[in-house]
Amino acid sequence: MSKLTKPGNLIIITILYTILIFYLSVTPTVSPIKNFLKTNVLYKTRDFLVQNNLSSAADIFTGLYHHVADMSLDMGHISIYAAFGFLLYFVFLRSKNKTLSSQPALAAVYVGSVYGLLMEIIQYFTLNRKTDITDVFSNLLGLALAQLALITLIFGLKGLILLLESIQKKKEEML
Repeated sequence: MSKLTKPGNLIIITILYTILIFYLSVTPTVSPIKNFLKTNVLYKTRDFLVQNNLSSAADIFTGLYHHVADMSLDMGHISIYAAFGFLLYFVFLRSKNKTLSSQPALAAVYVGSVYGLLMEIIQYFTLNRKTDITDVFSNLLGLALAQLALITLIFGLKGLILLLESIQKKKEEML
């Protein structure tokens, strides 16, 4: 087991990430952070895809961004809480609590949503910040997308392993 994936280290990383979310929630202005993400992450990802002959993927990526913006959802919240969802999933997966470890995806969405709602309530009392219900939905969407991606990856890998085992078995039978 690598040092990064040890349960104690995952908990520490998740706690630090939770503190980062808290900081972003109470900071009077996050415009510089949003501009940084937009120019250094979104546009550079799009440009990278176009430069590598993946313009259709770039179109999908850009289209999704604009669709999310048209729905008044916040891409920043979605991406921050998606990363939070990944961390929570692995913390709960390795938990000694049977309830959490048996349903890590549900636990991650629940705990992450409660934390996101709490951050919105705290923003209500913070100067130069406003509480917005669409941020709560953006948080939930990010958490749910992370769990969907993890579950899809897990089932995809299991299917690939079964396929490879089946191919190996057929090769052995042919010999």
